[in-house]
Amino acid sequence: MLRWLREVAEARSERVLPVAGGVALLHCSYPAAHDHHRLLLAGPVDAATAADEADRVLGGAGLAHRGLAVSDIALADALTAGLLARGYSRADEVVMVYRGPLPAAQIGVVELDLDERIAVATAGWRAEQPDWPAQVCGQLGGRARTLAAAVDATFLGIRVGGRVVAHADLYVREGIAQVEEVMTDPAARRQGHASTLVREAVRRAGGRVVFLVADADERPAELYRRLGFVDLARTASFER
Repeated sequence: MLRWLREVAEARSERVLPVAGGVALLHCSYPAAHDHHRLLLAGPVDAATAADEADRVLGGAGLAHRGLAVSDIALADALTAGLLARGYSRADEVVMVYRGPLPAAQIGVVELDLDERIAVATAGWRAEQPDWPAQVCGQLGGRARTLAAAVDATFLGIRVGGRVVAHADLYVREGIAQVEEVMTDPAARRQGHASTLVREAVRRAGGRVVFLVADADERPAELYRRLGFVDLARTASFER
């Protein structure tokens, strides 16, 4: 799964540059989307070198943000003290794979086209982060256009009163499927929409291996475990 994630991230990028310990990703169309401007590290590399490489590549591209994604949790642990000293914060993610039965078709789930999915995601980011500039939310929604080069993407949604109140993506590549971008309008939460979308995404994966990535210490990970996902691996990211 970790190799799959790296290959998809690289395929969605405009530029992939070698750095000490891994590669750097860049995409000039989405400067506010941090996932498209980061270092993917698998080692060996030390904290000072990793931070210097981020400054060289990301800073050289005119970006204020610094992001490092580390696929080896032992490497992440070794880098932590040095990166924290350089002003970075750490967040852990858990890669989870589905081990439950194939779900039944979920009533009320519709398929969105790319333009609607972008519009819905942009509106979702505005609702989630009302203080962010509209341009930033637009880039976070619009980056879905990069998926065409990397995966076979299906965009799922739930409409209430004609409006999409929740959405999720299903990405398929090389016989493996990822559930991603599960988002629900703040006013429509705690109504089971996320569970419905995840079940439908798993069903549409058609028996393929299905996985997702969740923040390790937040509530969605517990939801996914109740739905039949189990922990497979742990990764970490550093931001400044």
